[in-house]
Amino acid sequence: MVRISAHSVVELPIETGCSASSIPVLILQNGEVSLYALAWIRDRMLTQGSSPGTRVKDASAVGYVYDFFVIAHGARPLRPDEMVGFLGRYIEAREFGNNLLGWTPVDRDLAIQEVGRFSDFTRFCFSNLNMPSVNTTEKKLVSDLNLEDQVRFYATLVQRKNWDMLYHLAPATELGQGIVTKSKFEPTRVSLGRSKHADTFPPDKVLELISKTTNIRDKLYFLLLFFGSLRKSEPLHLFLTDVSVKDYNTEILLAHPLLSQHTWHDPFSGKQTTTRAEFLFRKYGLKPRSTLAESHPYHSGWKGMQYTKNDYETDLFWLLPGIGEYFSKLHSIYMHKYRKFAPDNHPYYFINVSENEGFGRPATLSNMDKAFYRAAKRVGLKPTDTGVNPHGARHFYGHFCASYLRLEMTTAQRMMHHASKESTEVYYKISPLIVREEIKRAAEQMKLEIPRFTKELKMFEDGLQ
Repeated sequence: MVRISAHSVVELPIETGCSASSIPVLILQNGEVSLYALAWIRDRMLTQGSSPGTRVKDASAVGYVYDFFVIAHGARPLRPDEMVGFLGRYIEAREFGNNLLGWTPVDRDLAIQEVGRFSDFTRFCFSNLNMPSVNTTEKKLVSDLNLEDQVRFYATLVQRKNWDMLYHLAPATELGQGIVTKSKFEPTRVSLGRSKHADTFPPDKVLELISKTTNIRDKLYFLLLFFGSLRKSEPLHLFLTDVSVKDYNTEILLAHPLLSQHTWHDPFSGKQTTTRAEFLFRKYGLKPRSTLAESHPYHSGWKGMQYTKNDYETDLFWLLPGIGEYFSKLHSIYMHKYRKFAPDNHPYYFINVSENEGFGRPATLSNMDKAFYRAAKRVGLKPTDTGVNPHGARHFYGHFCASYLRLEMTTAQRMMHHASKESTEVYYKISPLIVREEIKRAAEQMKLEIPRFTKELKMFEDGLQ
């Protein structure tokens, strides 16, 4: 089905060169730029520090609603009493698909997120540009909310303790008094209480994939995904100094790409301790990879994690003993064969190792994705197979923690750097394979126990006579 669209989104460069960043621009059906959307996205970028990926999603959400308004609704002006119904029909079209627009069904939560972004956009227009808001807000008591929203409110309040330095002042705020601001149109999400399942990379193929990978850099990268629980973008933020070998074991420091502290040597000022963002700019003229435009080849996202060493740093936890030692051996080969020959124009650990003019440049997400799927193909797997993607490697880590190591959930949560236990709970639905193994083990034990039990039962019956 071909998608019909009345808009397009292009990324407008803000700066040039390797440190390029951009802002997405929404272009309407008549070829004009939506200045309202541009002003809103710029405001979110400046006041909320929205990431490049978030900015594109913001522009796209407004664009999708615009398509629905122009094509499906016929661009007929909406009366105030029609606006809530319009948003409801939009969610229905996204969730179940729409032939007129060529939309295929999407997850309901995604549709609700888009409506949330669009609602935020119209509220910005109402507050700053005197335009009507499609989805007005009102204050409510938590006790007046439905049970699902009450549970979500209190869960959010508990999580707030982990990051809000002013949490002790919460009782004096509306939030602390149980007063929340709710949009007039609040569709029900389906994620709470929904049976989730994390598609793991086939466990029986993990070691084979790594052993059949001849590229040392790729082996190191795969070990971090499968046995270090890293998301596919996170290894690309590692500095060379974040990897250290001690007593034949490898220690990996995971640090926020912008805000974590980094100590380095400035040729003019000597020893410096600055944020990583300042270090990158002052020494290399670069920006953190997470701040680059999504279309930039060196862009690499950063979702965030639970930091355990300090505000913005944590350690990597190897899934099994011996993996750190194996990594250290590969690390030594990688350093002596490739990394030490790279020019000092960036600090990143993973580089392009191809013997061409691009040697030594930072490895890109595109290159590492291609390496992953080439490796999967070598062991007979296809990208369409369940769990065969880089994030499936992280799911393997969680699956192994829960189903094989039987670790406490709080331990697995820390190992995977989940900020919320709900993210870890996904893995604690024991797999059917493990259930079958447990039943088999119990049956074998029962065979041994039944004769003894029968004998004891006979003695008990004799004693009653």
